[in-house]
Amino acid sequence: LLPDATPTLRVFVSYSRRDMAAADRLVEALEANGFSVNIDRRDLPYGEKWQNVLFEFIRDCDTVVFLVSEHSVTSQWVTWELQKVTELKKRLLPVLLDRVPYEKLPPAIGQVELLPKEGAFDVASHAGTLVQALNTNRVWVMEATQLASRARDWLDANKSDALLLRGAALTRAESWQDKQPATVAPAEETLELILASRQAATRRQRYWVGGSIAVTIGALALAGLAYQQRTVAIANEKLAIEQEQIAKQNEQQAKAERDATLLTQSR
Repeated sequence: LLPDATPTLRVFVSYSRRDMAAADRLVEALEANGFSVNIDRRDLPYGEKWQNVLFEFIRDCDTVVFLVSEHSVTSQWVTWELQKVTELKKRLLPVLLDRVPYEKLPPAIGQVELLPKEGAFDVASHAGTLVQALNTNRVWVMEATQLASRARDWLDANKSDALLLRGAALTRAESWQDKQPATVAPAEETLELILASRQAATRRQRYWVGGSIAVTIGALALAGLAYQQRTVAIANEKLAIEQEQIAKQNEQQAKAERDATLLTQSR
């Protein structure tokens, strides 16, 4: 996982342009507490022209702070942003600017605890609570953003084996997955990357073990062949010695017979 000495948490603020004054106060408070804040202050007409820009803001952030108000829950832009937050599995922290009936809340907001629990958000009174919430599981959330980026690169490269996690990186990713907080879920592509990386690592290990076994068997076979050849050589050498001894004995016997014949003839 990321060490404590890491770049600051990146926050994207989603809000209605009609709540810009409240959004600016919130951004100032967050930046004063060391967060890197991204907010789009352009008054944009709803349409595809700016969606890619906003999508990148959401994709690259670690947490989305959503300003809940009567204006934001009916905004087409905010509705679209919340949809992307859900798709990307980004951590979402809703900040309540004014009380909105529960039935008017978007589903993504209705499932998350609102800040504050009572009344409306006030920077002076509630900024500390928001900062604490943002710093909760900070390292895990930041690692999620990095792994999601790695997973997108892997998918864009048609799931190239060269971009799979290996060694210590894979070990850290699996440890990160095991430490998943109850309130945050990893992106599907991140889980797919980790699984594919583990499967590839298992295959490499099997190939290595198989290769090692083959090498061992080959070495044993060569050792056995060498032993067999040495045994045959020793046996052949022994046989040659025995044959040489027999030949000498035969030669000695033949000589003795010749000598005996010559002695008989001389008499």
